[in-house]
Amino acid sequence: QRNAMAGTLWIAKPSYANKGSEILVFSSYEELEVHLLEWHSLREWVVQRYIERPLLFQKRKFHFRAYVLAVGALKVYFWDDVLLLSAQREYDADCLDD
Repeated sequence: QRNAMAGTLWIAKPSYANKGSEILVFSSYEELEVHLLEWHSLREWVVQRYIERPLLFQKRKFHFRAYVLAVGALKVYFWDDVLLLSAQREYDADCLDD
């Protein structure tokens, strides 16, 4: 699995965090290991392949937040209002630290 990481950018972020805190962009297992050992008190992480050409809204990264209530097996209620949350700065593919 270590070889599968080579040459590809990955991103690791704590599952509880928001606003881009404690995020690491890395390309090797060793980088990930050092980061996780440094933040050993955090137990849950999300690790995924870094999207190098993301879909942008007004030149910024973004995501939607929708609220849903599931009742039982078949009833799902979707709140009509959906939030669009965007980054403070325009996306710059050459700046992985931001």
